[in-house]
This record gives sequence, structure tokens and C-alpha cells, in this order.
Amino acid sequence: MPLLQRGQRGVSMLHTDQPRNLMSSRSAAVLTLVLSLPFLFLFLTEVYDLESVIPVRDLLTSDGHQPTILGRVVMIGMLLALPVAFVVNLLSMVANGVAEQVTPFKPTNVHTFLGLSVLIVVLVTMSQPVSHELRPLVTPLGSGAIAAQLFFFLSLLVLPIAFLLNRLPRLSGRLTFRPASINLILGATILLTILMIASSFLLETLACSIGVPNCD
Repeated sequence: MPLLQRGQRGVSMLHTDQPRNLMSSRSAAVLTLVLSLPFLFLFLTEVYDLESVIPVRDLLTSDGHQPTILGRVVMIGMLLALPVAFVVNLLSMVANGVAEQVTPFKPTNVHTFLGLSVLIVVLVTMSQPVSHELRPLVTPLGSGAIAAQLFFFLSLLVLPIAFLLNRLPRLSGRLTFRPASINLILGATILLTILMIASSFLLETLACSIGVPNCD
């Protein structure tokens, strides 16, 4: 009987020590998509000129360019929602358990192909505003301008691809990464989106600071 009790206690401790994610992967994926939808909606409306179908600009601006108070609130909230979505998605991949208990995620061919396809679509879709801010800075390079732009865009892919392929740092203590495929793809996509937006703002600031003509 004592032997049986010790065996049951050992099984109980084994189940207790199993690593658990801080948030459900499915719940985090849904919440991440919900937080990202406002930016996706406004960006696609602006890029593909859907104003005739959805008059968003009339609702958020006073003259088609100058944002109203509502427009500023929506813009700030939309931009802040992306980092929040990334953090929420990241929390779903953090497990409460030591690294030895966690089976590492190994990207499959399907995961890699799907993730890279999504990243390329995001890069191409969002390249226009970034390229607009980058072009005046690389024009002095002459024939090397195209190569410089290509190098810049490829450099933006390095960190998202590392995230996609689960090249994440190991955490110390009782926290470690236990990602799911959908969360890696969503996280890499949002990370690339944030990098594209940030680079656009930084390039515009740099162009204005060095006196590039027609900087806006």
C-alpha cells in the first residue's frame, strides 16, 4: 500500500510539472487577428484606393488629408494595437516549465512555405510607402540605387524569418518557448509589419533632417 501511494504521488507530481503555455495558442491567434484587423482594413483601403466603396477618409479627415480628432485617435489606436497583438501572440508561446521538459518546435516544409509566402506578400504589399521614403536617400547612388533598395527590403526580412523558423532565444528559469505553427506565422507577419511601418517613419525623419527636397 505505501508503495502504491508513492507511485500515485509520483504520477501526480509528473502531471503538475508538465509545462503549460501562459495563454492558449488558439485564443491568442484569434485575439491577434482581431487586434490587427483595423490596421489591415485601413491600409488596404488606402493602398488600393477603395474610397469609392468605403469612404473612410471622409470619416477620419476634414479635407481628405488633415486628420480629425477621431482620425488621430483611430490612427494612434491602430498603430498601438500591432505591438499589443505581437505581445499577446508571444505570450501564447511562453511555457511555464524548464527547457528540458519542452519538445522544441521543428518547422515543417508546409509551415516554412506558408510562412515565407505570407511574409513576401506583406513585404510586396507594404513596399510602396517605404520605397517612397527610401528612394530619395538612395538616388545619389546612381546605378546602385536599385541594389540598395533591394538590400534594404531583404534586411527587413531577417528578423521575421528568424522568428518564423523558431530561432528564438532560450529563456532562463522556469519559462521557455513552446510555439505553435500558427503563432509563429502570425508573429513573424506582425513583426514584419511593425518593421515596415517603423522604417517608413524613420526614413521620412532622416530625409527631412538631411534636407531632402519635398520631404513630407
